[in-house]
Amino acid sequence: MKLHNSEIVWGGYFLIMGLLAAVGGDGRLAVLFGGLVLAVVVIARIASMRWRLLAALIWINFAYMLGSDVAKALRVTRYDAALAHVDGLLGWQAGQWTPAPLVLDVLSCFYVSFYVLIVAGICLFLHRPDFYTGFALVYAFGTLGYVLVPAAGPFFDWPLPTAGTHVFVTLQASASQMVTGVDVFPSLHVAASCYVLAWVIWRWRHAWLPCALWACGIALATVGLRYHYLIDVLAGLVLTGGILAAMQRGGAFNRASGSNEGLSNEIRSNEIRSNAIGSNSMTSRATDSNERPHA
Repeated sequence: MKLHNSEIVWGGYFLIMGLLAAVGGDGRLAVLFGGLVLAVVVIARIASMRWRLLAALIWINFAYMLGSDVAKALRVTRYDAALAHVDGLLGWQAGQWTPAPLVLDVLSCFYVSFYVLIVAGICLFLHRPDFYTGFALVYAFGTLGYVLVPAAGPFFDWPLPTAGTHVFVTLQASASQMVTGVDVFPSLHVAASCYVLAWVIWRWRHAWLPCALWACGIALATVGLRYHYLIDVLAGLVLTGGILAAMQRGGAFNRASGSNEGLSNEIRSNEIRSNAIGSNSMTSRATDSNERPHA
């Protein structure tokens, strides 16, 4: 059994987070991360490559939800004031723009579309395992930023009115239940969505305009809804840009693109190996049956 690169990233990430939890004195959290490392290895051993890649949907949720617990264990000071100061140096302050109710609803739709985009991307590129390595790196570095540079976001200092909105007021009710209180720097809404859309553009070049507009809409929503500082958005762009550049240098985008009709060579070889084992087993049973003396 050989671990895929994305599984190495996830396993290494959970190991680092477990060590940070141990340093912070939270032994139970450290054990939990140790269990996640074991889970990555076990799934890699027992599951097909399809399910191993789709397990990214599980790992990103653990990474997101447990990051705040690690930050609390480390007792890291929140950096909202510092991030707001950097925004000021960039000529921006979160409270200077209050969108109209209709604009808030439109921005909310873009913000929520992020989740659809991520799930679709994870399911869409099963024929390109390289996609999952970069995706794991985006989330690993992004959520590590949440732990080392925790911040609640500008919304708490500059809340927006929900009067007259329909989508935004619903989003606010959901966000208040899901927010971890540290998930700001860098913006994974921007980093992960731009990563997925970059792959979509690489695969279907004619789709670059709607993808670019979608990415801009999500980025604008994170700032307009005051969930992120401007520097969070820029950091998310730098994170994704760096990972995509490294993958380009590594030849990830120069390999045969394959098609949606089939799996990559790596997945196909696993299936061929499984079929070969099944054929050998059937041949062996047939041979035993022929050699068995008749009554």
